[in-house]
Amino acid sequence: MFHYNNAEYLIIADYYSKYPFIRKISGRCTSATVIRLTKQIFSELGIPTKVISDNGPHYDSHEYRKFARDWGFDHVTSSPRYPQSNGFIERAIQTVKATLTKAQQSDMDIDLALLCLRTTPLDNVIPSPAELLHGRKLRSNLPIKIRNTVPQKDAIHQRFVARQTSQKDNHDKYGVRALPPLSVGQHVSVQDQQSCSWLPAVVKDKCPEPRSYMIETPIGHSLRRNRRQLRPRDTEKKQVRFTDTPPVELPQLTPTPKPQENKLSHGQNNSEKPDSNSDQTYHTRTGRAVTKPKRLIES
Repeated sequence: MFHYNNAEYLIIADYYSKYPFIRKISGRCTSATVIRLTKQIFSELGIPTKVISDNGPHYDSHEYRKFARDWGFDHVTSSPRYPQSNGFIERAIQTVKATLTKAQQSDMDIDLALLCLRTTPLDNVIPSPAELLHGRKLRSNLPIKIRNTVPQKDAIHQRFVARQTSQKDNHDKYGVRALPPLSVGQHVSVQDQQSCSWLPAVVKDKCPEPRSYMIETPIGHSLRRNRRQLRPRDTEKKQVRFTDTPPVELPQLTPTPKPQENKLSHGQNNSEKPDSNSDQTYHTRTGRAVTKPKRLIES
């Protein structure tokens, strides 16, 4: 689903041919409306083996799960609030939106602009999405000369694999690394999308979808998040750090002893061993005795 020019649209793209199907939704956008439009596309082109969608309410519903069972296809949803896990359709939405914007700015028919998008070859070897999907060229107002007039499926597939592998390698160069899996019952921190802060949580289960986990927050909410949105918490290390460090003893503030008591205690202490510097000794507020150095006494 995507929003453009104050209207809601449904987009379905084929993974092999990259052919986009666009349907404008009139009226209220419900799960039943999405199912109805999806059935129209599947009835014209056939039922796919797998449908990958986001985890929105239109797809995460009882009606859509029943639709998947009745029509016999596997339905896989991406991680909530992590559109990168379904990057293929997100990129298709950007391309379609850019085409619609250019058509609107140049006062061109939108449907004709989408036809040009579908009939444009992907590169000098791979033909257009329309030719890959239908097995023939589609006529449009765009002058196109394609060298491989007879598509070779094996060569096209190898070209696709090499093209996508090169894109993946370029993407993985910039700080992409495989994160270690999480175990059930492990304490983690989950990222809050609104405040961008990390909150404590516990892993409850591992979802069948790749790199997706069910977690539970301290207030009892069950959430599904991608592995990239979770950080393990080293609770044992924090406990050792606090338990092994001895507590810091703060000095106790005691009232200043009275002069009579100081003299009395000083006299009792000097009754057995007199001290010549007793007159130069004074006590602090905490009761500690301080004796002046000799250089100050002589002066």
